[in-house]
Amino acid sequence: MNTAITDDVFVQIYAAIEGGGKFETIDNITVVGSSDKSTGEEFATAVVTAKYDNKSFTYTITFNKQMQLAGLYYR
Repeated sequence: MNTAITDDVFVQIYAAIEGGGKFETIDNITVVGSSDKSTGEEFATAVVTAKYDNKSFTYTITFNKQMQLAGLYYR
């Protein structure tokens, strides 16, 4: 993930989230387990919906079995 999310990308992400306004609450959290069909590697994914003043964001955060960040998305 270090190579996928550069400092410039983090600046863009933070700017977009700041546009949502002040954080209010977490509305929903769902956690699921899965495995990569080709390698068998196991993952845990949390899908979190967070409400802000102006809008809500859904974060999808994936970790591998060693608890290393394997994916980070928001919409």
